[in-house]
Amino acid sequence: MATQVCPKCNEDSFTWYIENQISERTIWSCHKCNYQAYEDEFHEKNCSICKNKIKIKGQ
Repeated sequence: MATQVCPKCNEDSFTWYIENQISERTIWSCHKCNYQAYEDEFHEKNCSICKNKIKIKGQ
């Protein structure tokens, strides 16, 4: 898996994993400074026109 630049420490050590199949929450974690960010797939859907993912507010 490719790493990304961490938004906190600016090191190239930011990776992600999916917490579990039920919640589908993606957890981003830095292996250098232990910073974590969460991405909730519940707030995304595909645009009916262009088919790209868009963020929506969960209801």
